[in-house]
Amino acid sequence: IANKHIKKMPNFESLLHDSIISTTDSKHWKNQRLDLVEAFSPIELNNILHISEKRAQKCASLLWKISKNGTEKVNMSDFFLNETLAQLQLAMFGVSNDFQEKTNKRIRNAFGGKGKGYARKYAFELLEEIKNSNGPLSQSIKDRVPETDTEQYGNALILSFAGHDTTGHTLSWLLYELCKNQSWQRRLQREVDNFWKNQGDNKI
Repeated sequence: IANKHIKKMPNFESLLHDSIISTTDSKHWKNQRLDLVEAFSPIELNNILHISEKRAQKCASLLWKISKNGTEKVNMSDFFLNETLAQLQLAMFGVSNDFQEKTNKRIRNAFGGKGKGYARKYAFELLEEIKNSNGPLSQSIKDRVPETDTEQYGNALILSFAGHDTTGHTLSWLLYELCKNQSWQRRLQREVDNFWKNQGDNKI
């Protein structure tokens, strides 16, 4: 019954055209999903863990700098959104740090309704950058033969937004809860420390 009588709403088509989230053609959605899901396999994620680790190490010094050596308050929601997008761009897309620094704040502002017209420009800039990138998402996009002229454009936008926004907000909520419960905070710190201590040069 669902296959025959239910269709996706076209409410995202005006912005995202026929991306994986906005296409109303069930077959097109399934084909995109089959091609893009490979980027999130454990093997692919394992191959980029070192990029994420390097960025995470930079976070501490970056946070210290933003807080002016711990003397100023920091908007942690904004910080996490910046970092989750940086991780997505650097690791999953495999783009250069120059591109990440040039576009990170601007595209987040555009997603928030500021910087009219930049989202369109960003999508094309990202697709151009992807041509010379080897991150798992970039590779999946390059390997896939697009079925339409607009699916890559739409996917450049939705993968950038959905790939960082939910994670950034979840981290903000996690931090809030950990601040309320310091015993769980200490327990999590031990778990994280043990994880990285046991990694060494080994693969997960």
